[in-house]
Amino acid sequence: MSEPRTKMPTTMGSETAPAVSNATPKPTVLHTTGYSSFKPGPFSMAWPGFWGAVVCFAVFSILIEGFFSADVLSNVLLVSARLGVVATGVGLLLIQREFDLSVGAVFTLAGGMTIVGINIGLIPGFTIAAVLTGAGIIGALNGYLVARLKLHSLLVTFVTMLACHAAVVGLGQYHQMQLSGYSRSFGLFDFWVLGGIPVSVIWMVLLVLLAALGLGWTRLGNWIYATGADPQAAREMGVPVTSVRLQSFAIASALAALAGVMSSVQTGHMVPKMGDILVFEALLAALVGGVPLRGGRGTVSGIICGVLILKMSQQALLTAGGDPVWYRAGVMVALAVIMLRFLMRSQEA
Repeated sequence: MSEPRTKMPTTMGSETAPAVSNATPKPTVLHTTGYSSFKPGPFSMAWPGFWGAVVCFAVFSILIEGFFSADVLSNVLLVSARLGVVATGVGLLLIQREFDLSVGAVFTLAGGMTIVGINIGLIPGFTIAAVLTGAGIIGALNGYLVARLKLHSLLVTFVTMLACHAAVVGLGQYHQMQLSGYSRSFGLFDFWVLGGIPVSVIWMVLLVLLAALGLGWTRLGNWIYATGADPQAAREMGVPVTSVRLQSFAIASALAALAGVMSSVQTGHMVPKMGDILVFEALLAALVGGVPLRGGRGTVSGIICGVLILKMSQQALLTAGGDPVWYRAGVMVALAVIMLRFLMRSQEA
């Protein structure tokens, strides 16, 4: 009898069947679209904006008589401080591809509420704190409507802008928008210290440093850049996109209100249309400073350089005897050109 043959395993060519592994597969790690490569350090300098500001200063000092003087430069710093505070908040939103059209109206409303509160006898410190808190709540509401209800930020903040304008007009019908009296607490927002440095510049420097440190070193800063680079990927990584946007809108409104408080205390009055151009200046300053409309990148230093470029241009126009209307027209034309180029590139892509 023949011995039974041993059945050998069938193979395909020279390859053997792969072994089945019981090991648990490693989870796939999702990354945002390169946002970490866009994230700057807290003290990173936006060199194009910096050299742009240097060139503007040099050209205006040479060509315009009287521009290079202590009075003119102090005035440039004074008006740059207010815009710089507002533009920092607008830039934080722009990094996340969001816009806030209401910062100008919040600026005016905060200044008006501060004047009315102090005139009716409220403690100045309490009044200012209440105004800033209320502005933060307005911004948080904007953020909630944008992040939770998925409404476009332009639509939401446009409605908020109209509501704040209506509140300012109504407030002006019953109260005088002229500050009466003086309080020692106003020294925190008064005009000059150390013989010529505006107090508001010190506020701007402190807030800019705080914002730069926040973007460069904190988890919230990481989340802001991640949200701007790719919101969906950031959400899949565990980034609380809704909370980040809500906080960013609240910060932007609170900064606009702080600028409004500084303006009302320094000038002693507030008019309903004082903040109309502010939102466009802040947006243009952020864009000139290197924050793209597509979001995901940008630095606080670049935003401040953009602010200095705008305000030196405005002061140069006034020093040369030009009409302020030309500055407003220039801001609007520049924004229109930037928006048009962005739309054209988006369609080509």
